[in-house]
Amino acid sequence: MKNFLGINLEVTFLNKKQLKKLNRKERQDYLETQKRYIRFQEPLMTGMIKHIENAHEFNKFQHKLDEDYLDDTYDKVINTNYSKIKKKEKKVDKIPVVREERIVEKNNGMKKIYPSTISLLYPIVAMIYIATKTSEVSVTIGYGLSQLGYVMFFAGVYKGTFLVFNLDKRLQVLVVAVVCVGMGFIFINAK
Repeated sequence: MKNFLGINLEVTFLNKKQLKKLNRKERQDYLETQKRYIRFQEPLMTGMIKHIENAHEFNKFQHKLDEDYLDDTYDKVINTNYSKIKKKEKKVDKIPVVREERIVEKNNGMKKIYPSTISLLYPIVAMIYIATKTSEVSVTIGYGLSQLGYVMFFAGVYKGTFLVFNLDKRLQVLVVAVVCVGMGFIFINAK
């Protein structure tokens, strides 16, 4: 019971939607405390606490703690954005995932050769081959771009990086691959 302007107010409980903001353990604790509080509250107010079943389990101190817990939890969920607070706490508790980073070493001025550098040979050879079959420059460039897009798409799905172009995230590689294939088709069909 809360005293507000001389009026006794009962504890306000969380509804189902508000309970979803609590995690499973907190929700379980809250519901158990709510059940215990309700079981003893009405007999306590009517003065019939000694005449109920399991009256020996009643403890005024525990009942007061339950009331305070229910009030505090209600205030915490209603007055603050409790779900965002819990998400921030979870982010702090997680073990950080270490992503493999590109290591650039100085080897007497030589750059590291990435597998993506070697895979560029395929579009170059494809452009040379198509140049022997047709004399149109736009078709040759389009064919080379589309083959580069296929190589980058495979690299994006398989490894997630294409370091020769400084693309170290999977989404970046896949987007550039789709753009290359699209531009290749545009160049091939341009007449």
